[in-house]
Amino acid sequence: MDNEGFISLQAAADADVLIASTAVRYASCYPTVVVGEDTDVLILLLFHAEENSKPLVFQSDKIRKSKVWDIKKTKELLGNEIVDLLPFIHAITGCDTTSRLYGIGKKEGLKRLRENAFFRELASVFLKQDATSDDVIQSGQSALVILYGGETGESLDQLRYRKINHKVLTNSLSCVHVQSLPPTSEAASQHCKRAYYQIQEWTNDSVHMLSPSDWGWVLQGTSLCPIRTILPPAPDNLLHVIRCKCKSGCDTRRCTCRKNGLDCSSACSECKGLNCSNCKVLEIHEDEDDSDI
Repeated sequence: MDNEGFISLQAAADADVLIASTAVRYASCYPTVVVGEDTDVLILLLFHAEENSKPLVFQSDKIRKSKVWDIKKTKELLGNEIVDLLPFIHAITGCDTTSRLYGIGKKEGLKRLRENAFFRELASVFLKQDATSDDVIQSGQSALVILYGGETGESLDQLRYRKINHKVLTNSLSCVHVQSLPPTSEAASQHCKRAYYQIQEWTNDSVHMLSPSDWGWVLQGTSLCPIRTILPPAPDNLLHVIRCKCKSGCDTRRCTCRKNGLDCSSACSECKGLNCSNCKVLEIHEDEDDSDI
């Protein structure tokens, strides 16, 4: 491309950050159009765009139903306070690197930002460069309680317990779909840490000072894998009650464990939680070398 007169840039890390920052830089001098479909890029353009820039547009690359976002007008419509907190909504509800919350979309998050001052206060913690892990976990869990419609002062685990009781008493189905419940507090803690790390990567140049292994990721071989939780999904006595008898790999919802959102375990009569598609393959060990990752 360089030989044909095109200017190309190669991202050392997150390409979305490079795309958005390059567009914002060019928009300081020239009208600029960014073509793509990635919501990450749209959020970054809104966050980083300068008020006195030349026209900056984000345009869908779809031929049919193409959407065009005037970044400056969108920022004016939303207001600076909401725009500054959009990275939180995008990361906490699910982006390219964080898990999606079942049944909780961007519209719900944006609604909470507009209507709930306490929610905005919780979200602002994720924009702080010096936030501690405890700050992030506490604020993130409280924000998740609000997103899932919890009561004031209710913990995430209390909300989860109340929700499952309600579903058991009112649902005529044979089982409760665990993905529809709020996450456990421990799973949410890891999710919130990953969201914070991603937000810092989007918004701050000093993100290289953070280690992903401190923020919800574990290095396995040459890949970073998300830590789902460091606690068992249920007490041992319950895990031994729920077991499967699959003889064909546990790769469909006919598997009792998969159907209930659990990994297969040693209680399973055939796979023993060892050699199937629903067994836990990621093991986390405390090691003195972790600080070097």
